[in-house]
Amino acid sequence: MLITWCTIVASMVSQAPATPPADESNAATWYRRASEMRFSDEDRVFLGTELFVHNEWRLWDPAWVARAERMMEALRPTIDALARGAAADRCDFELDRSAGIGMLMPHLVHHRHSARVLGAAAQWAMSRGDVSEAARLVTMQTELARDLVGDRVMISSLVSTAITHLATTHARDLLDLGLVDPTTAANLAGTFEAMADPSALGCAEAMRGEMELMRASLKDAESAKEALATADPQTPVEIADDEAVKRELVVMDDFYLRAAAAFEEPDPAKGRAILDGLTKELESLPDGSLARTLMPSWDNTWESMQVIRQELTAVAAQFRAIADGKASSEFADAMVWYAQAGRAISAIPDDEQIALELLRSVGHADDAKLVLRPLEQQARVVDQAMQRGWAAGRCEVAGREFARPTLAIDHVALARGAARAVLLRAQQSKDADLVRAVQGCVRMIVQARDSKCLAGSLLASLLLDDLTESMPAILADPRMDHAARAALDESLVPLLDGGMRLPMALRGEVDMIVRRWSPPKQAPELAAARTAAGERLGANGVAFVLAVMSPTVARDAEHLPTGELVDDGGVSIEALERLAEERDAVGATPFVSGTDAATVQAMAPLGSITQKVPIDLEAMSASWTDRVQALITSARAK
Repeated sequence: MLITWCTIVASMVSQAPATPPADESNAATWYRRASEMRFSDEDRVFLGTELFVHNEWRLWDPAWVARAERMMEALRPTIDALARGAAADRCDFELDRSAGIGMLMPHLVHHRHSARVLGAAAQWAMSRGDVSEAARLVTMQTELARDLVGDRVMISSLVSTAITHLATTHARDLLDLGLVDPTTAANLAGTFEAMADPSALGCAEAMRGEMELMRASLKDAESAKEALATADPQTPVEIADDEAVKRELVVMDDFYLRAAAAFEEPDPAKGRAILDGLTKELESLPDGSLARTLMPSWDNTWESMQVIRQELTAVAAQFRAIADGKASSEFADAMVWYAQAGRAISAIPDDEQIALELLRSVGHADDAKLVLRPLEQQARVVDQAMQRGWAAGRCEVAGREFARPTLAIDHVALARGAARAVLLRAQQSKDADLVRAVQGCVRMIVQARDSKCLAGSLLASLLLDDLTESMPAILADPRMDHAARAALDESLVPLLDGGMRLPMALRGEVDMIVRRWSPPKQAPELAAARTAAGERLGANGVAFVLAVMSPTVARDAEHLPTGELVDDGGVSIEALERLAEERDAVGATPFVSGTDAATVQAMAPLGSITQKVPIDLEAMSASWTDRVQALITSARAK
């Protein structure tokens, strides 16, 4: 019913607004002016397909960066107008509520677009290291969300919630950088704490406003028939007379007011109980009643509100902790920085990557300085990113976007390529801090192993193999004196504790899959059955399932990190499929169907021109202790 109701209102969104008022104390005036600014077709395409899609940014490409800088400069007047609106004391879009459910709301589309502009600008500021500007823009997003609450219409509250979610996403991106200072953190904590209040989301007031629209629309039997024909033309409803409409409105009024009370209830359990009771009452009404036909379904709205409140509370708590003295690096995500470094490496042409990989594996080149030149050109970006990654408190190898389970082949490839590059450069350049680079790579292994996902386990094992391969040359370097070896030994020993921790990664991965792919109100026994199925599959079987579900599988080849140095480590989907079939994965697991599995049978190996070997996480785990012990033994050898 909510979808039907939103369809009614959304059908009015595209219509042209009235002439905007000249009142500059009204935020709506500035929001309209921002929406009226025009861009060329080329600029609009660039905005929609690249600047609004952070994963498509090519910060290592000077031509792309110059294009983005021009676009950001062109957006400056729009952002300035939005800033004036966000700073205004009031916001009134002067909606014609007398039109009832026919009320025009063209500002909603523009408002969402404006929020995306602010998000792109915030990401751009983050990429420049301008934390203060990024925080300002994220705060402006929350103001845009707040200013929709005054519409007192549910669809406006839903758009407000979407913008709020966008703001929390960019706030988390800001936290991931690990660069927020205490003052900025305190300001952002206050902003998100205020947004977590139920009244800030405006649902209760929207319920009351919806009832006013109903009363404006359902004046008599004739208008009621028109409204019903628009809302649900398939359901026959008999309207006896005007008095019948009045009686129905009394019933609807009661439902709306009690629903508003539920959304205002600070205790989610009590609010949920109120709504459950209302739902039962509504379903008990006779077929064809106005209330049963026109009342919006508040179930999904309620769930959305609770999710966004939890997000706001969690983000606010992290900013508050930084404001109270915790290091911002504790909240940073190392993978953000490793991916940035990896993308810089993946931009190196394939032939130059092959030369670098030969130098890395063989240890010699006719002109090593020439071979290393591409790495030297990227050194500043890569070194800064890697050092920030090493200092980060966590490493989300599988990423956190939409909490989607994925094998994260792209992240594995990018992080591995970055580690290979920084270690190679440190070995070949006598001015580089070799000890720091080696310890940094060990730190990456620890971070990946402890990330509680199978992608992290895979990355940890691959990094361990790469370090083992390079260790003889590293230990032969004069810079690896007794103190350096002792420091290396000290950093390696913790890797023996708990081994590769594959069971922990498997549990975390299965839990993520069950939470992501099960219905919100699933029966506990269903969740338990799916969890048990995942555990029976084991690490290799679940890795296969994740490979099938991974967005990487469906991506165009040109968007994958490629090249010899940036290597995913030998992913063979066919081999994973065989492992999965041995455990009755194909066609039997609740996570993937046989048809879905068949779609990846012919997929070419990703990320490397060399022959792939099958991924066997269980074998990697079994050999972990021996591999680490061999490294420790070599480091201790005189």
